Order: sequence, then structure tokens, then C-alpha cells
Amino acid sequence: MTLNDGRTHILHVLTYNTEERFHLCRDYRGGMHRVDLMVDGGFPDSKPEDLVGKTVECESMHAYVAIAQGVRIVEKEPKHD
Repeated sequence: MTLNDGRTHILHVLTYNTEERFHLCRDYRGGMHRVDLMVDGGFPDSKPEDLVGKTVECESMHAYVAIAQGVRIVEKEPKHD
């Protein structure tokens, strides 16, 4: 996902999900990413769909969905104060 300099992300934009408002992208290793490429305002005169089919470079990406590990079913609902 990074260039040789290790500081930027190169992504090929595959599609745009209009309902959830993210771009589905593939990095150079084949990894898939859901990314909002419009949030920083870098394309003020463009629609999100305009980026589909293009390759973009990002300085950084931040996760906006939490990823759970060690998930288990709780047998009894905990009491809330």
C-alpha cells in the first residue's frame, strides 16, 4: 500500500458506495480498503464518482471503523447503573 519512500498510500479506486459514502479501493498488494477520499476537501469541484477508475495517492489514512478482537457472546446482560 505504500510507495518506496514509505510515506504515502497508492490506491486504485474501484467504485463508490453512495449509501455509505466511501470509495472501495485496492492497494498494490491487492488489499481492499474502504476510504472516504473526499473528506479532506482536496477535490472541491469533483463528485465522489469522478475518482472511480483513477489511481490516487494519500498522505495518510485513519481508521474510522473499530475492529473487534476476542469477541464472544455474553450469556447475561450486564447491569447498567
